[in-house]
Amino acid sequence: MFDSHNIDLHLPQSWNSCTTAELEAISATIIKHSLLSTKWTPISFNDIKTELFFLLSRVKPISLINPRVAVEEQYFECEQIYPSKWAKIKEDIKVWRGFEDYRRFNIYVWQISYWMDKYMKWFDIEKGAMTLTKFPYPILKVGFRGKEFHGPDALLQNFNWQRFRFAQLYMDLYVRQENLLVKMKKHPNNFGSEQILKQCKHVDLARASFLATIFCAKTKYIDTDTEKLKPGYVYLSNQHSVNARYFRDFDVVKWQVITFWWSSMTAYLSQRFKHVYKTQNLKKDNFKKSNPLDLYIESTAALQKYLHLDEERINKQNFYLILQQIDNMAYTNEQNEKIKSK
Repeated sequence: MFDSHNIDLHLPQSWNSCTTAELEAISATIIKHSLLSTKWTPISFNDIKTELFFLLSRVKPISLINPRVAVEEQYFECEQIYPSKWAKIKEDIKVWRGFEDYRRFNIYVWQISYWMDKYMKWFDIEKGAMTLTKFPYPILKVGFRGKEFHGPDALLQNFNWQRFRFAQLYMDLYVRQENLLVKMKKHPNNFGSEQILKQCKHVDLARASFLATIFCAKTKYIDTDTEKLKPGYVYLSNQHSVNARYFRDFDVVKWQVITFWWSSMTAYLSQRFKHVYKTQNLKKDNFKKSNPLDLYIESTAALQKYLHLDEERINKQNFYLILQQIDNMAYTNEQNEKIKSK
């Protein structure tokens, strides 16, 4: 009989509380369901959530529910997945000593629904609940020889304006190229196999350039305090091109996890700098930019004009300072437009 006191559900309480392995399990599950979805059987986030409930709670269903009985009587027969061999041995010893065997138990469908509603609201990604602000790969080894790269600091605190700008540009490029590839694959008769293959390479290069921007390799740099060469993982202005080769054919599961993080960071920044990310409907001259950030990301010329700084000094500024300046300018422009419209 099911006994909740003997079941370790081990469900994460938030995106940031997930381990890297758990994030990759989430990523792999979403990718699998996406690949299996069709026009007639669209992706179901509830199915994904149910599968992840079992994966993340260390519970393995060993028999399917019986669809012929009433819903309230439907259950999965399950067994506990132990985090280590020693944990399983300890449970085996308990059973050997005469304690009741809880290694197999029933979980009813209504119980799963209750637990998901209570403990997995953080996963409601179809409702925009993406809050992974902890970078999942602080250290990453890639390539045949396992070259080591270090990822961003918490909340991108070590990003200067140039690094943030390049990362945003390459992610935007990746999204455009990926969307074009999806369109080409949907209409293969309109595109040759060579065209599709070439587009795949464009997607891969955009992704690799983004990753080469956010990850830093070990290099020698001049310490500003001692004015001496010092080894370290610091950002170089050309690393997006120099290191891109290490990130070609990047693991799709890890990439999905990184896009979770980037989407979460974008949501975080849009809350902090509301006017920077505020969508604007600009009509004159067929201007297509959706928000102030798009304009300032493409070129530093406007920033140079407003901040009275040269490009080099702007690029070296912490990107939070620049976003605050853009936010202030956008707010001022917004207020001026309101005054003019009266």
